[in-house]
Parts: sequence; C-alpha cells; structure tokens
Amino acid sequence: SINRRLFRELDPDEPRGIYLAVQTQSSWLYGGDPLLYLSLKDHFQTLLKKMDTSFFEDLLSGLLLDNVNLAELQSFPSKNYGKERDALEQERLEKESSLWTPEERARLEGNAELLKIWQDEPDSPEALSTLPSLRLQDLALEPAYPEPAKRTVDGLPVLSYPSPLSGIVYWKFYFDMSDTGQEELAPLAFMTGVLGRLATRQRSARELEREVKTHIGSLGFGLSPLGLKDQKDVCKLYLTVTVSALEEEVPRALDLVREILTESLFDDPERIRTRLVQTREALRRAVIQSAHAFGVKRARAGFSARDAAREALEGFSYILWIKDFLSDFDRNFKDFTALSKTIPERFFSKNRLTVSMTGGDEKLEEMAARAFPAGGKGEPGLASYKVTTPPREGVVIPSAVSYACLACDPGGAGGVYSGPWLALDQVLSMEYLWNKIRVQGGAYGAGFTVDRSAVSAFYSYRDPSPDKSLETYRQTPAFLLDFSGSGMDLERYIMGKIGDLDPPLSYKGQTDLADSWLLSGYNAQDARKLRRELMESRKTDLIPLAGLLEEALQSSRICVAGPAKALENLPDIHLIDIS
Repeated sequence: SINRRLFRELDPDEPRGIYLAVQTQSSWLYGGDPLLYLSLKDHFQTLLKKMDTSFFEDLLSGLLLDNVNLAELQSFPSKNYGKERDALEQERLEKESSLWTPEERARLEGNAELLKIWQDEPDSPEALSTLPSLRLQDLALEPAYPEPAKRTVDGLPVLSYPSPLSGIVYWKFYFDMSDTGQEELAPLAFMTGVLGRLATRQRSARELEREVKTHIGSLGFGLSPLGLKDQKDVCKLYLTVTVSALEEEVPRALDLVREILTESLFDDPERIRTRLVQTREALRRAVIQSAHAFGVKRARAGFSARDAAREALEGFSYILWIKDFLSDFDRNFKDFTALSKTIPERFFSKNRLTVSMTGGDEKLEEMAARAFPAGGKGEPGLASYKVTTPPREGVVIPSAVSYACLACDPGGAGGVYSGPWLALDQVLSMEYLWNKIRVQGGAYGAGFTVDRSAVSAFYSYRDPSPDKSLETYRQTPAFLLDFSGSGMDLERYIMGKIGDLDPPLSYKGQTDLADSWLLSGYNAQDARKLRRELMESRKTDLIPLAGLLEEALQSSRICVAGPAKALENLPDIHLIDIS
C-alpha cells in the first residue's frame, strides 16, 4: 500500500545515515539537488489524494495493457552453457597471449611472481604500526543511553522517548504474563506466532491482512522472558506487541492491535494444523542449520528461570510439544481451543500493561490508555520455571557434522557478573576455542557466552569431533591460568568486546534495550559500570574466574546434536527424538 511504502521511506534500515548519504547520489551525480530524494512525503500525499480517482487504472493501462511497445524475452536452460562460456574465454586468452613477444611474456610472468611473493609475505611490524587503530584511551567511558520519561496515564504506566523521526510513532506493549504455568508456555508460544494471521470476530484472515498493510507500517508479536537483577530463580514473562505507524494512522492501528489480541479465532482446525506443520518443518530446518543455538538453550535451561522459559518457548521442548500435538490432533485441538479462549480475559487488560512510546504526544498516550479494558484476573507476580531434564542430552539430526554445547553456572560457585567476565568471553572465543576447535579440530566455529547472571555456555558448530570439543571446554581453566601468565596483550580482546557491548543500533533498537533494562531492574548506570570494569580489566583478573569455572564445570549440562554415529561416542547420553 502507499502508506506502507511511505513508512519505509520515512524509516529506512540502519545504518540510516549511510543509506541516506548514498541516496543523495541518485540526483547529485547528475547535476540535481542532493536533497531531492530525501523528502518524499509530499509526493506520497499527492498519490494518496489520487486514490479515489482513476489515476492508477489509467497509468496501468498506458504502461501495460495498451502499450504496443513491449518486447518479450525468453530464457532457456542449458546444460552446456558453462562449458561453452569457459571454452570461449580460454580461446580469447590463447589469442591474446599469442600476440605477446617473449620479452612481454617474461615481464608479465615475473610481475605475477613478484605479486604472489608480496601477497604471501607478512607485513613488517613497522608497516603494521602505520595502520590507524583505536586504543582504549580513545573510547568514551560514559556512553549515552536513552532513558524514558516515566508517566502514569489513567492508571497505565507509560515509558516515553523523543523520536528523531517526524511523522512516525513506535509503540511497544508489554503484557505481564508471569503467572503463566510452565505447561502453558509452548501453546502460548504457538498462539503468539500466529497472531495477525488468523481470522477475528470482525473479519477474515485475508481482510485482516489487508487492513494491517493499509494502516500499519510494521507489526510483530513475541514472548520475552526477562531475567531479574540478582535473581536467577525467578523471572518475568511478557507478551510484547511491536507496532509502528504513521501518526495519522495511530487510532486505526491501535484498534487493529486490540482486535487481534482480544478477538482472534483459534477455532479453525485445518488452519491450525497447517500452521503447526509449517512451524515444525521450519524449526527442524533451523536445527539442522543452527543446532548450537538450540543446544545452548537446552543446556542453559537448568540454571535459571529465564533460561527454562526460553527453552520451553523456542527450543527442543517447543518442537516436542508440536510433535505431540500433531500425534493426536483432534484431542489436543480441543484443549488448545479451550485454552485460547481464556487468554484475552486473563492477560490483555490495562492492569497488566506497560506501554513504551517513541514519538507522539500526550494525546496518543491517552489513546493507548483507552485501548484495553481496566479489568483482568489475578496478579502476575514472578515466574519460577524449572526443568527436570537429564544433564546429558543428545539429538540425532540428518547431518554429517555435529554441534556440541555445554553450560555451567559459575554464579552458583560464588561468581558475580562483572567486566572481567566479558574480557574472558572474548579471550576464550577468539583465542582458545578458535585455535583448539576451529583451527586444530576442524569445526566451522566455536564460542563462549556469559550472561548477567554469570551462567556460561560453550558451543561449537559444524563440528566433526563433538566429544573432543567437550573435553576442550573442560580444559578451559588450565588455559586461562597459562594465558594470565603469558606475555599476550589483553587490550585487543577488550577492544573487540567493547564492539559487542555497544553494537550499532537504530534509535528504536536503543529504546527497546532501555525498556528491557527497566523491566528487569537493570539501568544505564549498571551498563556504564560494567563497561568501565571491562576497560580496566587485567590478565590477573582472569585467575579467580578460572577457579570459578573449574568448580562450575563439575556440575555442567551438555546437549549435543549430530549424526547417530557421533552420539555413540558420548557415554550416558539421553536421546531427544524430534523426528
């Protein structure tokens, strides 16, 4: 629709500044005004006024239906085209080279040999020192993070941010669902995944899709388990609605969001069955391509409520729930439909809602406060999800390579998340695991991650020897002690991690991060403190972390995905069947 195209023009992808700079060249290079294509809103307004005329029908008739100046181009497949093309190129090269004199040939071959020598020789330290590079002292210790203005509008908590863009409003609705039972997480994940794709009490699925495309720039639904600061055994669970629209379309956009959340119909068995099968197949493909992401979720799930929720919503548990649903669809569909009817009244009310708004004004905040009823049942409280799965698990997948994942909890051994943990993260990922598992072990890659609760995870992907990788993980403490006593510089690892800590984000991405901090008890001061600790880290700071890791590895959890033959080399493995 014209509205959606206008939205994309006003809100291009990041890095926004680079895209806009490139766009100026479209006119500037040809002597035109460099600002010509940077502000198209007036042109879109002109097109919108022509919607009620025959302008577009006449345009299509002139360009396509009544245009006699059309050419037809047909492409035909060929099994020999590549060989024929290569033969022609070889013929051309032989013809050209036959014209060289012996002196010219000797000179060209000599230049080629000199080029190869130059490419193979490492640069001298003097040459490398001339390359510009950042140092720690070049970085800001106190980066700026957006912080919301907090208001309460008719009982509704509102987080408000100014917007660098005019004419677009971004909303994020957070519905607190922390009193959701653990057995309800998987069905709730599926419901969330099909919101906006089903019929409602007011219109069919096709009609709803058309309305969304007409009035909303972007719309998404998700479930976000958030860990709380210094609390691993509990978490918060939010259903999030991310919506953005042109300012004049906000009233209609809010009506559509309310309709989708409170009036969606989950009573069409064939549509639900189709969506289940599509979701299952998409997840199976994802496992084959990125099984380490699933394996890390599974291994970490035993150490925190947030990770247990995340695995139930996105991991192997979710795939197993879909498999079980389809195995006895008729019986399970009745239970699923009954559950879906209780969701709107339980959760989609103003007393469970926090709204984040970027752009707009107080009038739009009042619209949001009126969009949902004030009622609702129960108090969300805190969620305390747990897993009871075996600590050593394997998943057979149709692949020639494996993915080995191991998680442990240094926090349980007394570890506290701090800047040196991030330095350790980078050292292990880019030095130890890179060399031992990728270079020497032949895996495509490997890494280490640690979160704010100090729960840590190792992973490898496309790994020919998962059993050796697991043993490599367990030798990490010894490597850290050796590294701490070596002459290797820690600064380059810190510099690399600073880049991960402050990735380039759109302004909306920054406000989403600020929201998650606020809802989980974290804040910008905590982020700045962590950054300072990282920049001040020394190799000696890694020594106590090595001891914490060594103790935590004694009670680690593993999950390995790969071919059956690879799993046979792992003792005491409990197999998960996702087929």
